[in-house]
Amino acid sequence: MELETRIRKLEAENTLLRADNQQLRRKLGGSSWRADGRRGEQFVADLIGAKLTSGSAPYDLISPTGVTFEVKCPNLNEAVVGQITSRWSWPHILGANRCKSFDRLLLLGPMDTRYQANYADPESPFVIFDIAFEEVLPLLGSGDLIQISTAPLNIRNSRVSATRRALFTRYQTSRDELVAQYILKKGPARPVKRAFGLPHGPKSAQGIASDDSQAQRRPGASNR
Repeated sequence: MELETRIRKLEAENTLLRADNQQLRRKLGGSSWRADGRRGEQFVADLIGAKLTSGSAPYDLISPTGVTFEVKCPNLNEAVVGQITSRWSWPHILGANRCKSFDRLLLLGPMDTRYQANYADPESPFVIFDIAFEEVLPLLGSGDLIQISTAPLNIRNSRVSATRRALFTRYQTSRDELVAQYILKKGPARPVKRAFGLPHGPKSAQGIASDDSQAQRRPGASNR
């Protein structure tokens, strides 16, 4: 009984915290995405000892060994209003005019606690995907958006988009792996970088179709 009482108390506290968070976001309005983005950048900076850049830089962070990172950190959004399915949406991956230039793209997805035990790093506040610059373009949807369901492949494996499959099978990582890769080692070999610029070659910005492409988009999703 004591445990059940404690659980109910924690659930009530969580409900109050969520309400406070929603109220704060309403006050912030369109600026809330900046807070989300800075939170993600600070998380990575603290983890691997990277330095934050200014707003005009073509990337968000640079590690002590010179590896540059673009970090995207959205909200946890409903795929369809009123449904249980949630998704992460990372828009504007390459910035205005596709002028972003970096070594690694880190996509941070706020933890969907329903699937916490099924992610690579269950104790992390974020599900982390680490993608090399030259592998970004095929993952992009319309508007340079990457968007997937939060459900791991072993939980929901029907209607799996190529993007979701690639992120979970090839690019999902953990805090320990980031530390091992970018602190204990000197990081991966750094190819010559360049901004993508306008669409080029046989692949367009449409890339690979994202999950739930026909689902109703929830208004006000963050875009950092």
